[in-house]
Amino acid sequence: MTITLRDVNEIQRAHDVLVSLVLDEKLLKATVAEDSRHLVVPTLNVLCWVLGHAHNNRFADDLAILERQLDALGVVVLDLGSLHEGERPQ
Repeated sequence: MTITLRDVNEIQRAHDVLVSLVLDEKLLKATVAEDSRHLVVPTLNVLCWVLGHAHNNRFADDLAILERQLDALGVVVLDLGSLHEGERPQ
């Protein structure tokens, strides 16, 4: 499996677009369907995490909690990035 990443400038641009929406409710209402507006802030949180922004740790905190909960349940999350076609996880 090959993992590709978008260019950091493209990721930053997506972040900046979402920040614009968060800061301008009128713009948010004009551009995002009502049933999708609740996704803007969580998506922004993920992009802040991907970009390593120190001011927003929400996604990192939520992910750490989720990982602890999964571990407590005995759930093993595979690192799909390390798998290659034809190989089976150990």
